[in-house]
Amino acid sequence: MSSFFTYSFQIILIQIFFLVVYRMLFQKETFFVWNRWYLLGAVLFSIVIPLVSIPALNENNQIILLNEILLTNVNDTEIATSVKNQLDTNTVILYVYLLGVCFFMILFLLKLSKIWKLKKHATIQLFRSNKIYVLSNSNQAFTFLNFIFIGEDHLACETIINHELVHQSKLHSIDLLFLEVLKIIFWYNPMLLLYQNKLAEVHEFEADAYIVKLDKVKYVETIINQIFQVQNVSFTNNFFNQSLIKKRIVMLQKSKSQKKALIKYVLIVPMLLLSVLFFSNCMEKEDTNAPIIYQQNAVEEKELPTENNEDVISFEQFENVDEMPRFKDCVDTAKEDAIACFNQQLNSHIKKNFAYPEQAAAENIQGRVAIQFIIDTEGNVTNVKAKGPQYAELLEEEAIRIIQALPQFVPATLNGKRVNVKYGLPITFKLM
Repeated sequence: MSSFFTYSFQIILIQIFFLVVYRMLFQKETFFVWNRWYLLGAVLFSIVIPLVSIPALNENNQIILLNEILLTNVNDTEIATSVKNQLDTNTVILYVYLLGVCFFMILFLLKLSKIWKLKKHATIQLFRSNKIYVLSNSNQAFTFLNFIFIGEDHLACETIINHELVHQSKLHSIDLLFLEVLKIIFWYNPMLLLYQNKLAEVHEFEADAYIVKLDKVKYVETIINQIFQVQNVSFTNNFFNQSLIKKRIVMLQKSKSQKKALIKYVLIVPMLLLSVLFFSNCMEKEDTNAPIIYQQNAVEEKELPTENNEDVISFEQFENVDEMPRFKDCVDTAKEDAIACFNQQLNSHIKKNFAYPEQAAAENIQGRVAIQFIIDTEGNVTNVKAKGPQYAELLEEEAIRIIQALPQFVPATLNGKRVNVKYGLPITFKLM
């Protein structure tokens, strides 16, 4: 679940970035079609970008992020309790998330049923070969998918019907429906509601721009002179949306943007590149097992120091090679079991060779050490580096010693060739 919420947080950051740029540069332009696709593209790319995996520039330098290992001195009972509490917390978070999904799904279905009831009780009339669903005793005017709903109070107003026909032909409600579905999956993301409102705004501007060509004065009067007591469903295009009336009138009076202003949309390219640079391939595979914990002789329990996270090496996970490096005891293991065998052998090696530095224990030095090493084309462990919190040189030395003591591996292959594979291994040293 932590990976999913990290992914969701990245989505929110990307959407904030694109929305800020939209409000600064594009919102006041009359390129409504461009703005519509910008907003839709921003939402779509925000979902896709964190999932994008960028291959390494050098295919012989693949990076694999291993599960974090916790080295501590707690007893088995404390370990079991800690793991159980972690699982219980993840279960609670999962249930809360699913409860939210169910709640917003029910709201969505209620909205659909509301529209269905209106359709069921409406009478059908033809307007230039188009079906119009007429609502009795109503002053509503909105479009959903291919259905145009007009209150009988406005049936005689061709301007309103023409406006709704634009929504129908441009498939505007598909955009809003798309956002509505995303609001169910990511119900905790407030940015989706903002994007939905901005899209509804652009839809109205686009429809207005088409209809105002017929008779601008009459059209503005039609908007102003109506009684705006109407119901609204978030994923329908509503003619009498009170919050948009003023903006629509202002936009109708605005001069058409000059074509040279389109050059600003070129900025979308570097925006996408920046988003890919900062947010692509940031999701780590969620651990299905609890961390492996190794025990050390008990020392006096002391408070953990605060780590300087900025000094910790971070690793990204790139596409796996065809055949990963293997311990020699894993050579005959099936490919689908190779990772499990690798982890088992690595854990066994660390358990056998680990010794908490006595001086570090005496000085209460503990924290997370990030290790980087390469298994080269000969299967040897090379380029071992480690970075931990401040004053953790003793832990770094111990981590390097353990990794350098690894046996020779069967090297990895990619496209039939032996390749180097770079690993990242976080190890947490903890005194309790």
